[in-house]
Amino acid sequence: MKYYIWALGCAMNKSDAERIASVLSNADYTKTREESEADIIVTVACSVRQHAIDRIYGKVEKWNEMRAKRPLITILSGCVLEADRKKMKRFFDLIFDIKELQKLKQFLEQNTKSETLNPKQYQNKNDKNIKDDALNFENWDLFRNSKLEIRNCEDYLSINPIRESSFMAYVPISTGCDNFCTYCAVPYTRGREVSRPAEEIITEVRELIEKGYKEITLLGQNVNSYGFTQKNRRTKQQNNNPVIYTTPPSSLSEAKDLRDSSGSALRMTNNFVKLIKEIDKIPGIYRVYFYSNHPKDLSNELIETIPKTIHFPHYIHLPLQSGSDKILKAMNRHYTQENYIGLVKKIKDNVPQVAITTDIIVGFPGETKKDFEETKKVVKEVGFGMIYIGKFSPRPGTIAAKLKDNVPKEEKERRWQELTGLLKAHLEKENKSYIGSVMKVLIDSEKKGKYYGRTDNYKVVEIDNPVILSRTKNLRDPSLTLEDDKAKQTNLIGQFVNIEITDSSAWMLKGEILH
Repeated sequence: MKYYIWALGCAMNKSDAERIASVLSNADYTKTREESEADIIVTVACSVRQHAIDRIYGKVEKWNEMRAKRPLITILSGCVLEADRKKMKRFFDLIFDIKELQKLKQFLEQNTKSETLNPKQYQNKNDKNIKDDALNFENWDLFRNSKLEIRNCEDYLSINPIRESSFMAYVPISTGCDNFCTYCAVPYTRGREVSRPAEEIITEVRELIEKGYKEITLLGQNVNSYGFTQKNRRTKQQNNNPVIYTTPPSSLSEAKDLRDSSGSALRMTNNFVKLIKEIDKIPGIYRVYFYSNHPKDLSNELIETIPKTIHFPHYIHLPLQSGSDKILKAMNRHYTQENYIGLVKKIKDNVPQVAITTDIIVGFPGETKKDFEETKKVVKEVGFGMIYIGKFSPRPGTIAAKLKDNVPKEEKERRWQELTGLLKAHLEKENKSYIGSVMKVLIDSEKKGKYYGRTDNYKVVEIDNPVILSRTKNLRDPSLTLEDDKAKQTNLIGQFVNIEITDSSAWMLKGEILH
């Protein structure tokens, strides 16, 4: 049987998809890149915005058409809110939490012993003639609670993934989140924050580098709080006794208690700094990114450490979300505009030529034109290298979903367009300053005869005139000219090359490989 994985949303979901692929492949299923060939389709969902959920519903009709012609099994995992899980149950044969991934193989094995999962037996699941136990997936709830000789389900990150790339890799350092931003679904879908053992992370990174990987990205919902565990989770005092939160807060005040009750004693430790220092000691030619950061937790020591490292580029992704103190408070972000701008100044003062990118939400409930002007003020003052702008979308079960979504759709679009215009004008000017300079680029793809890659500060570069490849030396083997063997041109994918920047636009640099 063949499986196809459709991963939506963030890098963490893509990383999870690689681990799902590993489990299915170890269970003797074969991966296909063509959805039309698949006997099993696994969707790794994203709940950040309604649009991602709508895309899944949009696929259902296509899958039903496929079912009418041949057997098909559909599985859902990833970030799925309870409200969406209930609605989607009738469209999927199995919905499982990603932390239960280690049990999936055993479950499939037990349910294929007597050809229960033989696709020849499977019909359209809406067919009234189908036997209720044809797939036996209803046994999942019983199976998931059974005693299996496996590690704790929190440790699914220890599963060795099947990588999508041979030179770029995601390495999760934690999963879940304790921040409870009022708009965010992550604490509800991924649970409380759990960190991987440092030894496991360092070993994984070292093995990747030894295999020739050139770019590693450390992932976590909040990498700055790496190292927190169940034992030191923030608590709330009740009758002088600490109460550990085991369920998400139901209100903004409770969410604030969750973050504030322990005071500064449980703010960011320097475990993450220690981790990147150890990773930086690994020999090799590679670079390491990390995200996402949280402005309230990014420490002075981390800022001071980055320029002292060899393998960590001068690049920081620092989500702003809003420039309005009123909206930041409603979002439960725990910093002010002044805090954020002060942090950016500190970063720029300590990290030479640093590139800072960010996330911004427009149209959050209660965001007035004045609030939006405050966001524009920060955008103009900071000069971001990129802004990932999202229009607010209420997610069921989050605190923000209880607020009146009082910013019209048209106004959200207008604000999105206005911020995009500000960003474009800034980047057009900034990118022109790179013309004539030489930048190190990791080439990651080729399309229509042109190569593409990214600089250390995360600028996209198009190699405008690939014909030059026939006049240059192969940068992996200076003794070999690509003119002698045109097929060798593809060797540049996955390699660092020096590029002279010859032109630019708002969204891209253009250049030629340096002779």
